[in-house]
Amino acid sequence: MERIKLTDNRVSGPVVVALGNFDGLHLGHRELIERAVGEARRRGGRSVVYTFDRHPENVLTGRTVTPYLMTREQKIARLREFGVDEVCFEHFTRAFADMSPAEFVESVLVDALGAACAVVGFNYHFGSRGSGDAAALRQLCAAHGMDCEIVDGLTRDGIVISSSHIRTLILAGDVAGANELLGYPFTLTGPVLHGKKLGRTLGAPTINQRFHEGSITPAYGVYVTTAEIGGALYRGVTNVGIRPTVEDTQQLNAETYVMDFEREIYGESVTVRFLEAIRPERRFASIEALREQLMRDIETARQYFAKNAL
Repeated sequence: MERIKLTDNRVSGPVVVALGNFDGLHLGHRELIERAVGEARRRGGRSVVYTFDRHPENVLTGRTVTPYLMTREQKIARLREFGVDEVCFEHFTRAFADMSPAEFVESVLVDALGAACAVVGFNYHFGSRGSGDAAALRQLCAAHGMDCEIVDGLTRDGIVISSSHIRTLILAGDVAGANELLGYPFTLTGPVLHGKKLGRTLGAPTINQRFHEGSITPAYGVYVTTAEIGGALYRGVTNVGIRPTVEDTQQLNAETYVMDFEREIYGESVTVRFLEAIRPERRFASIEALREQLMRDIETARQYFAKNAL
């Protein structure tokens, strides 16, 4: 288990632990974690988020069946914003997956973390084959003199907010819908890579990035975005896909035209935030037809920003 301090809180009082995979740290996760942070402060103790370094399904199947909504670095930064004192990343393995619910409570909550209280969602499962649920956790905690709070799911339009539902929206290209449930824009952060500078020939030079291995990618298409470069925020248009009109390749790229920006920034880290879909990616009959559509995409983005603050 890797433990990372997020605040300067060195209080040695009661430890309140929020348990979960917490991929995406959506609005439902935020409510649960803020409950744990508030309870830790009420008790004069420390708040801890206990999670995994890898998605259990990916380990158990040996392949990426569940793409990540956020990177480890993004998760740490957001937990710090929530006021969490410490995050623990458990190295998930098949051997760990075979641990019984009782063994998990004793070895992790009691021995490793010394928890006084656990906070979980109503649909929390743990232990071998997910055999333990929230009610079982409450019973096991009570046997060790610990409290256990079970938090109801947060709903939107009658649907419980979940990481799986958000993944479905992003894969369909509905980044605006996903953002409403995340509570922040879906984000890509990474270095600017050298491309073939084809954007220059189209009258719209772009920056090229790649999605992190194992992370989710939106449906191939064009999106209204913002780009954070050197601490400044710019309006943008991003194409996610394989550029079928200009390249014969299956290499997935995120190619962003940054409005009112011309400086070369190869190697610099840029954060692109996806705000709304414009259209699906498609093959055009000619480079000129692609150029004309790109100009229309940029105008669509300008209209979006005219109605929505940057």
